[in-house]
Amino acid sequence: LADRVETASTATIQNIDTGDGDDTIVHGSGTVGYFIAGAGNDNITISGTVSSVGDGGIGDDTIIVTESGLVDDISGGNDNDTITVEGTVHDITAGDGNDNITVSGTVNGTVDGQEGEDVITVTESGVVYPAYGGADKDSIVIAGNAGVVAGDFASSNQVGADDVITITSTGTANNVYSEGGND
Repeated sequence: LADRVETASTATIQNIDTGDGDDTIVHGSGTVGYFIAGAGNDNITISGTVSSVGDGGIGDDTIIVTESGLVDDISGGNDNDTITVEGTVHDITAGDGNDNITVSGTVNGTVDGQEGEDVITVTESGVVYPAYGGADKDSIVIAGNAGVVAGDFASSNQVGADDVITITSTGTANNVYSEGGND
């Protein structure tokens, strides 16, 4: 079964758990303790505050944190997730699968693609600290300019995978590590 949950702009909710199915969660400007979407291809839009974990569960999930969104941790779960951060997130763990992560807002902690052929993009207005591609062939693009992108490093910590790490003419990164493979 598929669920649709929408929160009002001032709602305060302890937890949201939609269970399995292709769920839609639209979180307004209120506060939620955490959400779990369960297995399925879920669509999650966060404009408010999630004070703990936002978990898409297993499936090809789409998670969007809008400019006004504030989330402690995002977990995409396994499979091929699309995670877009326009607001502020502490950590992103995409889970295994071929994930696409785009940051035009701020990630104060770690972006971790985990296993799979991941694409991690930090736009010109994006800020991310460590970004790990994880195992397999990954692509990390840092396009943020100095003073805006505070990348301590862009790192793909895998053995034997062929990674592509691109720092554009407007991008900055303090350290770049690419271990193993033909990078």
